[in-house]
Amino acid sequence: MKEIKVEVSPEVKMGTYSNTVRISHTPFEFVMDFGRTTPDEQDLIRIVSRIVMSPQHTKAFLQALEENLHRYEAQFGPINLPARSALGKGPEFIQ
Repeated sequence: MKEIKVEVSPEVKMGTYSNTVRISHTPFEFVMDFGRTTPDEQDLIRIVSRIVMSPQHTKAFLQALEENLHRYEAQFGPINLPARSALGKGPEFIQ
């Protein structure tokens, strides 16, 4: 298999923190709005990045994410989530 070189600019390399995501879709694409909210502004979510993917790329991304979560939990133990009602601002947001 050919090795692929990946280049990351200094700005992107720093990363962007997100503690909430809104996911929507059309028949042709999935839209993920990553945002940030703080305890002192709980009624405000600032979108910090929007990622748009085809349904096929979204499904492949989900499979890769699930595989990585399994590896993480095998190494560090299970990730526990609070009750669904405590997770977000509405059904479209996950915090």
